[in-house]
Amino acid sequence: MRGILNLLDVAAMAAGCSTPEAQAPVEAPPATATAATAPATTAEPAPAPLPESGSMPGRTFPEMRATLVSRPGAEVMRTESIDARRAKGPTVWIMNSTTCGYCADYADRMKAIESAYIPKGVDVVHVYPVKTESDLEKVEYHAKRGFRGGQILDRDSNIARSLVIDKTPTVFVTDARGVILYRGAIDSSSDNPEGAKPYLAQALDAVLAGKPVPLAETEPEG
Repeated sequence: MRGILNLLDVAAMAAGCSTPEAQAPVEAPPATATAATAPATTAEPAPAPLPESGSMPGRTFPEMRATLVSRPGAEVMRTESIDARRAKGPTVWIMNSTTCGYCADYADRMKAIESAYIPKGVDVVHVYPVKTESDLEKVEYHAKRGFRGGQILDRDSNIARSLVIDKTPTVFVTDARGVILYRGAIDSSSDNPEGAKPYLAQALDAVLAGKPVPLAETEPEG
């Protein structure tokens, strides 16, 4: 918003004095008027334009306004629309699968990311793009695994295609405006969680600290 300039006109009048007739009259000084101007508030800078849509760090996540995401809850699962470009904060997007062995290997690490970062204001959304997996299989798998993050049934693989996904799990981190800050693997080793480099966790820590992501792109297994 632009600041509003308020003008307050203040008239300061100097009054002359009347003296007895024996004394020479003293001419009053001319009246002067001063204008007091309220300081202008600093205008907020216009937000920078979004980068072009794309699938790599520095690009903007594809628009998904009409896409529905199911949110697991303690009692009932609710469904809501989601827009990557109008989020409340950072979002982790996990391209997941019910039949992928690598996704099974990483399931507990996905849940650890959810437990560590959802309380810090990070949203987590699992996208299931494999066409040969039925909606029911995807819903039951997501619930059985106990994921806390939301679930998108990418029935036609539209999201996966727009992000040029050919491996699961592939993860993305976007900011509140949908700009991709990280793309790649959850960590450096599916079969050695103890010694793996925590790429995704490091990216999220940097984002939450307001710092650049140290490694913005890695190659996922799959």
